[in-house]
Amino acid sequence: SITGGQINARNYGGGLIGYMHPTPDDANMTVREVYNTANVSCTGSYCGGIAGYANAQLDDIYNSGTISGLGGNYIGGIAGYLRDGHIRGTSAAATREAVTPPSIPTLDPPTVDANGRPVSCYNTGDVVAAGSQYVGGIAGFSYREMADMTSCYNTGNINGGVNYVGGLVGNAERLDISDSFNTGNVSGALNYVGGLLGYMQNYAPSSTIATSYASGDVSSSGISTIYVGGIAGRWNPPVAIAGIWYNGDISALGGDDTARMESIGGIFGYAYTEGTTLSNTHSAGAITVTTTGTVQDHRYVGGLIGQSRTDVDQSTSTMDIDAQQVRGAGGLIGYDYRQTVTNSFATGDVIATDQAGGLIGYVQDLNNVVEDSFATGNVTTLNVGGNVYAGGLLGVGGANIRRCYATGDVVADGDYVGGLEGGRGSNWNRDIIDSYATGNVDGGTGSHVGGISGQFRGFQDRFVNNFATGNVRGGVNVGGLIGYFYRRQDNAVRTSYAYGTVTRATGGSATDAYFGPVIGRFNGSTLGVDAASVYYNSDFMPQDEATGLPIAAPNLTNVNPLTSAQMTVPANFVGFDFGTPFWEAPSGTLVLPGTSFFYTYPVQEWVE
Repeated sequence: SITGGQINARNYGGGLIGYMHPTPDDANMTVREVYNTANVSCTGSYCGGIAGYANAQLDDIYNSGTISGLGGNYIGGIAGYLRDGHIRGTSAAATREAVTPPSIPTLDPPTVDANGRPVSCYNTGDVVAAGSQYVGGIAGFSYREMADMTSCYNTGNINGGVNYVGGLVGNAERLDISDSFNTGNVSGALNYVGGLLGYMQNYAPSSTIATSYASGDVSSSGISTIYVGGIAGRWNPPVAIAGIWYNGDISALGGDDTARMESIGGIFGYAYTEGTTLSNTHSAGAITVTTTGTVQDHRYVGGLIGQSRTDVDQSTSTMDIDAQQVRGAGGLIGYDYRQTVTNSFATGDVIATDQAGGLIGYVQDLNNVVEDSFATGNVTTLNVGGNVYAGGLLGVGGANIRRCYATGDVVADGDYVGGLEGGRGSNWNRDIIDSYATGNVDGGTGSHVGGISGQFRGFQDRFVNNFATGNVRGGVNVGGLIGYFYRRQDNAVRTSYAYGTVTRATGGSATDAYFGPVIGRFNGSTLGVDAASVYYNSDFMPQDEATGLPIAAPNLTNVNPLTSAQMTVPANFVGFDFGTPFWEAPSGTLVLPGTSFFYTYPVQEWVE
């Protein structure tokens, strides 16, 4: 042990070892049951609480001294640079299984045995790195030959690093992480900042992470802030990931008016792992992105992932997102590229400039599928006019949506706004099936505003078994289900209904026919809507906000009126297949999410 005092170095400063020469034989060396409490300060590179540069088997070691890097690179609470071997603790570190994630565990892991010898791998000292790159609570940099990091943790704060800053490791070329955590705050000045890892690269064999978490706050501020995450700023290895979570606040601040903000997420800022799945993963807290700059295109903030190229399953986020100058923000994912999201949800509110969704902000491609998932947060966009794309579930819709719902209110003064999705201004063959929305939708004086979708282009049987209960307000092309419907084939819209009020906002179009209780406006043949199986509540006819009167001649083409009382009788919904796996009459005690009253109108079988 090294107890007390101060160790000063230029390069290769360590509490116990300055430099271990990287030869094959050294990988068989072991450093075990040692600790350091002295402060270590380096004016150059390779600075750590146990070793500045190490290649060995590191077992049951800890540091509690402050580690200071004053301009060099590779600064870590245990080691500045790890090359070969592994770093492990004997006792379990991550007490994740004792709590419901992402709650913060209250039980501290064991640190020493009865004789005072370390039984865990950990750092409790602050790591202060002014202007440095590769900074971490355990290691600044992990070389590709490192085997694993197991049962290790950090509680010290990480401050002052520039790029590649992490609660455990700043940059890992290849590393398996398990049963490890960080509770210290992590602060970087630019890019690749994360609660556990700044950046995980992809050298063979691929890296993994499991049963690990972070709960310290993560922040970055500078002339650019790219790749910031509660677990990792960027994750590249193409492996399935499960059992990780983050609970804390993430903030990104633009350093000046030219700052660029991109890819910020509650778990990963950017997950570049096509063909794999992120599952049983959770985030809680809040994300705040603040910049006065308008020069750059700020984009992609998500409660789970900022920019995603991975499938997501059985994962959740409760993070509120305040990203007022960012486009592409979602309660779960900011930008999703050709991936699936299943059995997942987000509950936080989302504020962005445009392209905002309660679950996903921007869905890139029609290959995406969103199934058995939901969002309950309110969605607000701040751009006025133009294509804002805001939705309770998806902002820019590009996915097949099945058995999903959204309950939050959507407020956006522009085009493409919907209770479930904003929609998409392109000719894609996608579907919305067995889904619903209960939130109110306010598109201001914008166009293409709907209770389910702002705009939908439909082939046969692509919009089936859906309903919306919220009130819908907009300027033109406004409907209780779809604002602007483009027919591609007959009977695209079937067995669906709308319940709320449609309102023409003051200053909106004077054309009555572009407002409807179901469809605001048709493009192409009206046969795209099945005239025998689409309904609306006739107690709430479209209104004109300026006069307070019903719209004289709304669009009632191919839709059928039912009063509130008639809507409680299944037999009145001709064409609906009650008693099959689709529709049923509620039992009488159903309260839909986001509402406070018993719902007595038809619902899909999976809802109750």
